Amino acid sequence: MIRILVVDDLEALLDVVKYILESNPDFSVDTATSVDQALGFLEEHEYDIIISDYYMPEVNGLEFLKQVRSMNLSIPFVIQTGHGDEITALEALQSGADFFLEKGSEGPLQYLAFTQIINLLVSRHRLETKFYLMAHALQEICDVSRDGLLFIDAEGTIQNVNASFLEITGCQEDTVKEVPVLDLIPDEWKDGTSLSLKRLDESNAASEEFRREFIRCTGDRILVSIRARIVHDEFGKPEGMWLIIRDLSDSSGSCV
Repeated sequence: MIRILVVDDLEALLDVVKYILESNPDFSVDTATSVDQALGFLEEHEYDIIISDYYMPEVNGLEFLKQVRSMNLSIPFVIQTGHGDEITALEALQSGADFFLEKGSEGPLQYLAFTQIINLLVSRHRLETKFYLMAHALQEICDVSRDGLLFIDAEGTIQNVNASFLEITGCQEDTVKEVPVLDLIPDEWKDGTSLSLKRLDESNAASEEFRREFIRCTGDRILVSIRARIVHDEFGKPEGMWLIIRDLSDSSGSCV
């Protein structure tokens, strides 16, 4: 079910729009005749999308949009503008609107054709929310893992590390980010490590565990085990690699 909030100062229009949109059994529509009333609904309910008219007395749709975004609500927001109001539409998009709907000669019937856009905007937002939650959960896992985790890009440059990696290497985050990972490997291990990572890149697989020495930022060396996994982009092309680093001098084990 997609829950929609439609805001317009013309109550008769809202009744028709509600009837048209709810002809889709997947839509549930609440209507508000003012921004104050709409804000009250937002405090009480969760919506999947907001559709608001621009021209309303007291507070217009653009100010309503800014208030919604100031509340840290990323809900899809569609603003309706009059014919030929391209400047207003552009300002709305720059202020965080996801789409603008130009009021045409069809009147409320244009909402029948707008159903697909609503579905697309809501589906996109739900996916973005899902990916955000997954990324947040993964970051929490990275933060509590006793193994060192680092992500290197396709050129072998370190892009992200967790706290355990910094503890293992004795480095600060700003001293290792954007640094080639091979700079942390002693010279006698560089060729072998580079070859191992290259073979992994070509096979598009996860590596077996292999041992190497790391040069800590304090200058001393430490023996570690390394496991690696390729990360692919949306086209299936390798774009980087996660490395799992385990300090072999730590006998207490690891949660990974």
